[in-house]
Amino acid sequence: MRETSNSLSNQNSQQPKQFRGGEKKVMKKSLSLLVAIAMVFSMFAAVASAAEKQSAGEYLQEIGVIKGNLEGNLNEDKEWKREDLTVLLSRLLGVEKAASEHANTHGFTDVTNSFYDGFISWAKEEGLMIGKSETTFGYNAPLTNQHFAAVVLRALKIEAEYDDVPKLAVEKKLVAEGTDFAANALRGATYEVIVTALNTEVTGTGKKLGTILGLKGFEVKELVLDSAIAPSRATVVLDFNTEVGAAKATNFTVHEKGNQYAIKVIDKVAVEGDKVTLTLIDTLANDKEYVVEVNSLKTKSGDYTLDLTSKEFKYVAQAAASIGFARTTVAKGSDVPVVIKDANGNDITANYSIPGDLTIETSDTNKVASDLEAVEVGYAVVNVKLNNTDFETGNTIINVKETLSQVTSFGKVGIGNIDDQKLDIFAGDTGVLSFQVLDQSNNVVDAGQYTASFRSLNPTVVVVDQAGLVTPVSAGTATVVLTADGGDDKKISKSVTITVKAAAKATSIKVDAANSKLVIKSGIAQTIKFEVLDQYGNTFKPTAPEVTEITYTINRDKLADNVAKDIVQTVGIVDGKADIVLNPYSADDAEALSGSLKVKYGSMERTISVSLVKAGNFAGYAAVAGDTALDLNIDTADKKRKGPTNTTITVYEKDVNGNYISVVNTGVALEDADATGGAVTVAGQTVTSAKVGSENVVVKVNSARVATIGFTVVNTTPALSTVAQNNNAVTVKAGDSLTTKLFGTDADGGVFVGYNQYGDKVQIIPTLDATKVQVISSDLTVVDNDLSIGVKGEATLTLKIADKHYIIVVKVVD
Repeated sequence: MRETSNSLSNQNSQQPKQFRGGEKKVMKKSLSLLVAIAMVFSMFAAVASAAEKQSAGEYLQEIGVIKGNLEGNLNEDKEWKREDLTVLLSRLLGVEKAASEHANTHGFTDVTNSFYDGFISWAKEEGLMIGKSETTFGYNAPLTNQHFAAVVLRALKIEAEYDDVPKLAVEKKLVAEGTDFAANALRGATYEVIVTALNTEVTGTGKKLGTILGLKGFEVKELVLDSAIAPSRATVVLDFNTEVGAAKATNFTVHEKGNQYAIKVIDKVAVEGDKVTLTLIDTLANDKEYVVEVNSLKTKSGDYTLDLTSKEFKYVAQAAASIGFARTTVAKGSDVPVVIKDANGNDITANYSIPGDLTIETSDTNKVASDLEAVEVGYAVVNVKLNNTDFETGNTIINVKETLSQVTSFGKVGIGNIDDQKLDIFAGDTGVLSFQVLDQSNNVVDAGQYTASFRSLNPTVVVVDQAGLVTPVSAGTATVVLTADGGDDKKISKSVTITVKAAAKATSIKVDAANSKLVIKSGIAQTIKFEVLDQYGNTFKPTAPEVTEITYTINRDKLADNVAKDIVQTVGIVDGKADIVLNPYSADDAEALSGSLKVKYGSMERTISVSLVKAGNFAGYAAVAGDTALDLNIDTADKKRKGPTNTTITVYEKDVNGNYISVVNTGVALEDADATGGAVTVAGQTVTSAKVGSENVVVKVNSARVATIGFTVVNTTPALSTVAQNNNAVTVKAGDSLTTKLFGTDADGGVFVGYNQYGDKVQIIPTLDATKVQVISSDLTVVDNDLSIGVKGEATLTLKIADKHYIIVVKVVD
């Protein structure tokens, strides 16, 4: 692409690789990348209706897209600068904050304003903008009208030689005739151009550019199925009016027109933007009409749901017009993919047997076998011919790599257990900082596929070595740059903030009661609970050589049997907590007294009022349950547990003042309201959870009812609750494990994935009571009810999992 001025040439060299020179024409590239560049400008455009009433700049200022300077000036007479584009790109792609906080990794020496460091580093890493050289960005460089118009034409997928851009831009009414294309583009002059572009349909999409960009005034109000075609006998492509969210085979049904029972089983579903491709197990018949039904499908944003719709289509077989390789770099152990297309460019590979309908020539069968399997890392020259035609790929170098996973983004980051994603550490401690790297499919990349490195930007606060070992230096926060280098120029980085906390220390004592009342000779002890807290409000758990005991004294004699006046007592601290038990004075010379209990831990102390009272006249009974909320969950370590599985009811005699004066040990009986299957069972004075629900327990003393206590039972035990079905058909061979195909070997599952009531994945084991699967097969000779595979054929299975029924077709092949 030849340009006519040095200025234009320099600017072109700074564009993303997707738009660099070397082509005779502006090539038709991925719309997403073109749109990303065009979005830089589109944010400054108003919809046409708004522009009729006010200028585009005024409209955008009104809705807050353009703020202007401190005086509100829109600077419409100012030129576009390269560094400003990085800011606007990040804003329009929804990552402005992350881009602004990106580590300064661009390496350009001509960037004089640190405000742009993060944005430029981000844009460079994403491949959106590069520098004029390895050390210069082209800071403060302007764009010309011709270059601006070229970008808009690219966004509209209009092919043009660069020299023809002015002519086409005028013809498409993007700019006015007489525009000086060599002049630098002014902000104000570009607004009206973009208004026109936003209302122009992008070639090949059927959508206006404004709709594709998701701008105000162009919003999609509903999900619509625009078309359905069958490019091959095993493929149906659906085109929607906007991007589609996650989809499964159960969202679609394909059947013959006029016969809804003649269903074509769907094997796979692939979503790419606004297109959904269905791959069928049962092939379509030539020159026959079909119907595809869509149900419960959501937009990618989740804002709209297509409840039910259908579209008719006809399959007409097309002759092959070309054959090529879908990829020339493949992973070891996979097949080298070929693609066969018809004259319209549709993929009709499914119409052929691969590799049966091919003649394959390979220079090294140890690297690429004669059946197109990628055997070992290396390369081979391969030529593939389509039998009974003149079409062939030509000699092509096929590279075999260990894996195709690409370093794309970061996943979890944390010190210690990465699942906790904790980024704080106490001074004096050390920990290992680790991170996950995700590939292009959001799968975790094996650590052996990239090199990890760490750099602390605040080494006076924290030092991180290249093994990720975090060593705090002082309290405060530090920015640490994480880098994952996957080779092949694919390197990503991310900044995280690590907080160094001053070492935890005991700062206060927490007590559950400010006073204690003891009844003379009652034998009923009082327990006072203490907890030591640190400066962060967390439980402080002292360890030797720190003090690990609480001391306490009482200031009056004859208050408690087990604590003498002014004698220092000690009680050990367990996990930062301690209990002090006071037994009431029980000698004959006991009299009503009041005093205080002083508790100390280190230099801290708390004082609790203690009183010794005489028992009043008997006034009845009181029944007290240790807990009234019970849980069937027997895992005492489960944080979701709501209570114990059982509890004890204690009955006291009480006096006229409400004081408990003695424990009743005889004549106590419990009766549950439903003795034949209620929520609880009773035995002696113990109440045990039996099933989820509520139930009252009657407490009697010597056959007289003294209390009724209500109990509630829950079950927080994680259990299979819901099941997701990913496909409605599978293909297996004799010797395969259908159980593994359907349910996998771990919680990630297979065709079926189980979830508990908390949304966590649960492994489905068909023979286990908790996840038991009941199977009814339509043909026991093909698949038995125990999921064993029989003869070649097809069987429909009805599965009952977690009290719901699911249907799946199993095709057994040779």
